[in-house]
Amino acid sequence: MNYMEENEMEMRPMVTLSLCDRTLHTEVSGDYTLPDYQPEIRRILHVIPTVLPPAKYVGNGNVELNGTVDYQVFYVGGDGGMYTLSLSSEYGGQIPMEAADRVDLNEGITVFATTVSEGTTTRVSGPRKLNVRCRLCSRVRAYGRMPLEVRESGCEHPSAVRRHVTEGASMVASGSVSEGIICREEIMNVGEDARVISAVADVFVEDCRWQAGGLRAVGEVCLRLMIARENGSVETMTRKLPLEGEIEWDSPMADAPCCVRGTASEVEVQVEEGRILCEVTVLLEARSLGGMPLTYVDDAYSLEQECDCRYTEHQIPVSLGCENGNFSQSERIPLSEINFPEDANVIDAFGSAWFEECHQNEEQYLLNGKSRYVLLCEREGEYSTLEVNLPLRYEMSGGELTPESFDATASVIGCRVRIEGETLCVDTEWSVVADFVGIQPITVLSEVNFGEVLTRSRSCMTVYYPSAEDTAWTVAKKYHVSPEKIAENASYYFF
Repeated sequence: MNYMEENEMEMRPMVTLSLCDRTLHTEVSGDYTLPDYQPEIRRILHVIPTVLPPAKYVGNGNVELNGTVDYQVFYVGGDGGMYTLSLSSEYGGQIPMEAADRVDLNEGITVFATTVSEGTTTRVSGPRKLNVRCRLCSRVRAYGRMPLEVRESGCEHPSAVRRHVTEGASMVASGSVSEGIICREEIMNVGEDARVISAVADVFVEDCRWQAGGLRAVGEVCLRLMIARENGSVETMTRKLPLEGEIEWDSPMADAPCCVRGTASEVEVQVEEGRILCEVTVLLEARSLGGMPLTYVDDAYSLEQECDCRYTEHQIPVSLGCENGNFSQSERIPLSEINFPEDANVIDAFGSAWFEECHQNEEQYLLNGKSRYVLLCEREGEYSTLEVNLPLRYEMSGGELTPESFDATASVIGCRVRIEGETLCVDTEWSVVADFVGIQPITVLSEVNFGEVLTRSRSCMTVYYPSAEDTAWTVAKKYHVSPEKIAENASYYFF
């Protein structure tokens, strides 16, 4: 039995509420004109969108997002060579919050937002003009802190009030974004005739640890360069740049479970004197889902007065996991199933992935989704692309509760595509950032109205046969006696 006397506990415990948990689908588009130094467009091959973390604002009961999408457009120029073009577009959106009036704004509202691209389409309207459309999917969640208050009226004997308390846990959500972290690499002896067609960077966060003033993350930047030679040949170079950075963070909970997602916000390369100078700017977006002990009042009565209690049920979020991971995907596909061009060579492959659903299997959380590969092919000096879609599955350690909400993204660490006979072989290393949130219902005491003063006779005897649902507390409340009596003389009261 757990009960309390007057002022034995914090009278306004704080609990986290989910204010928003929705998916926002938007589309952005833009018309662009090539700069004079870019060759004219003969044909678009592929577009790689990089969605930068959005800025998040809360106001008037809404969550607002604003961010940037950067495009790297692969195209065939008028001379038959392959080129890339860098473009960008702004995106944004607004999602209403629920029950925002119930939270304490002084405690702040934490917003998580992950935006990924679901695909792009392009249209060439002239040798130097094109239109790019990008479909975006934003996963938006907002959490606020609400005090659990008990309204009392009509109490004439405060010292006679008994309150029953229950202990649990309340999720504490927080997040932060780093400043730009610069990683550099110098590639020597590439030759005087090297021309960089493209530079693509993916970020893999291997580990993150709390330290004074914030979070420290380490990992790698996987840089892939496509190089053209004067003789028309094209080759791919890969480099892994060490990543180490700090995220300033005044977190309310040190050592809470956390995960970090990295994005290459800018990739710059420069060729000079037979070497390539590379500089990648990385943004690290971190989130933490911890748990704090929660003690709240769920029942009360008076030893001296009748009382009427009212209760409220809250669905509070519970952290089920928050971590970085990685896994391998190996697939073997007959060339006949994907209409692979005969006698073509795969120059490079670009992979992307998204997770659509999450299932619980014993103490494992199963993420199911799809991976998309765009193969850049060459045949007798002509370039083309081929898209291959494959199922994607990943398991992470879980618990007993079923996830009601999750946010998971995957990015490429390394991708190798080759042809063996009549089979396309795809071997990919994926980096995963995921968190899972469950729902735990709690019933709290919200209001107590004390009424008539009890009248007691000088002597009385009550014989009570408890049911299976009865506890010492429920019996004590029914007869307005001290719960200590029931606990200390259990053999006397229960037989």
